[in-house]
Amino acid sequence: RDLRIQSPRMASIRDALRPVLKALKIFFFTIQILFYFMITPIFFLLLAPFVTARRAIRWNFSYLTWCMRARPHFMGPIDQKQVQEFRGVVFTTHKGWFDFCINNYFGLPASLSRLMVAICCPAAFLLATLSGNFLVFRRSSPTPKKGSASPAASPAPNGGHPLGVRICDYLAKRNPRLLVFPEGHRNHERGLLPLRTGIFRICFQFQIPVLLAPAEGSQYIIDESRYLLDRSGRPYVVNFARIVHPKDFPTWEAFHQSCTLTFTAAYQEAVERYDAIRASTKRGLARSCSPTPVPAPVPAPADAPAASVATPPAASSPCPAPFTCSSSKSD
Repeated sequence: RDLRIQSPRMASIRDALRPVLKALKIFFFTIQILFYFMITPIFFLLLAPFVTARRAIRWNFSYLTWCMRARPHFMGPIDQKQVQEFRGVVFTTHKGWFDFCINNYFGLPASLSRLMVAICCPAAFLLATLSGNFLVFRRSSPTPKKGSASPAASPAPNGGHPLGVRICDYLAKRNPRLLVFPEGHRNHERGLLPLRTGIFRICFQFQIPVLLAPAEGSQYIIDESRYLLDRSGRPYVVNFARIVHPKDFPTWEAFHQSCTLTFTAAYQEAVERYDAIRASTKRGLARSCSPTPVPAPVPAPADAPAASVATPPAASSPCPAPFTCSSSKSD
């Protein structure tokens, strides 16, 4: 059998089927994404008139995280009560599509997103807009000048950066928290992209407090690089590291540098915690799948017949036969 599989003919068949299998994998992955992010919100949107839009979107996020079998792990000096009471901008990492399901972990904040998200997911956009959980921005919005960001430049929402005015108005009237991805783009790989300076200038100019809460693990739950939805119970680690107040810094550059250093160090801690959780899970699985120790045979008395010698029980394992406990596949 091994010779037939490794033959040139089988190799050519595998090469011919590889594009077809990849196309099927992409097709089924796309169907699942469309169902969870375009079809499912329609059901909760229909529930909104009966249970309020805010409760409906909370149930939508809970349903999505349940479907993905994500296991959240929180760390850091900021507890959940402080997160719920926080008023300002929440900074976290953006690794994949699962980041659109995590709002419940951050006190149900509004998301600062582009108009393209609203076009691609109209039902989710309408539900989020009704519940005060969506604020649209344009990348082409003008940025403040370098010398305009000072403590006395425009602390009130009656002037200054137009996006900052909208953020202050939204925080005051619709939602006290705003979820922002300071990297500016989705990053599937482990690590951080350089943090953009625009949102830091806005927060400094309008004196908006910032909660630094980097996370790790979403890129493995909905893996866009492998076209895979992993429902094996992957951990999602959030490090609620620090609440930073712009009034404690003389310039926006000092504010940006402090936030960047804290955000980077907190992300590394989240990565280490994620790896520790995955390692402990694999060790626990290996222990549960290890064979039962076989006791040594008990010698029979000298005057006993030969048939009375105790026979040790056969080794047993809770794992099925094809299962391999020593898998070395990395995340």
